[in-house]
Amino acid sequence: MASSPSPSFAILCVGRVGSEHLVSLLDSHTEITCFSEVFAPDWAVEPQQGTLTVPHYVSTPHERPASYWRELTAELESPVAGLKLPWSSIEAHADTLELLAEPAVDIIRLTRRDRVAQYVSAWLALESGVWHSPQGSYRAGRIKVDPEKCRDALDRINRQEGRLDRIARGHRVFKLTYEELVDGHQLDDL
Repeated sequence: MASSPSPSFAILCVGRVGSEHLVSLLDSHTEITCFSEVFAPDWAVEPQQGTLTVPHYVSTPHERPASYWRELTAELESPVAGLKLPWSSIEAHADTLELLAEPAVDIIRLTRRDRVAQYVSAWLALESGVWHSPQGSYRAGRIKVDPEKCRDALDRINRQEGRLDRIARGHRVFKLTYEELVDGHQLDDL
């Protein structure tokens, strides 16, 4: 694949929706390269060490996401290249939206129907430091959820999801939920 100014697709999501699992599934296809959180915010780079095979954007001399993307894709042999672009990456690097400027970029909108489970998953990850299954497992035991904090977090998730939906407008969009991803039957449509 020659270097491309735009990805073939982007996974737009917020946290704790199974996005790393989806990246892994897509990247396992012989004709697809799917990059994980290459545009992660500074605070997220250290916990992700070892999850990427390429340097994070913030660790490179690139000043624009487009030049970084061209370098990433310059030597790829797969005809399709995409990336995971979670809200935290867009918030940290608003200029990543230039990668989605072309309407030909397909969007996978990955969400989670059970928002309370999403909140609890984030809480457990923060408590344990386990963000991805290869890092271990959550500690056993019960947790106590503060209803007000949970409500605030759910409102924040809803606002972020709305922003991602607006970003996806004008693109071909494939909607997928965490629950469908775990079930697996919806993936054939990708």
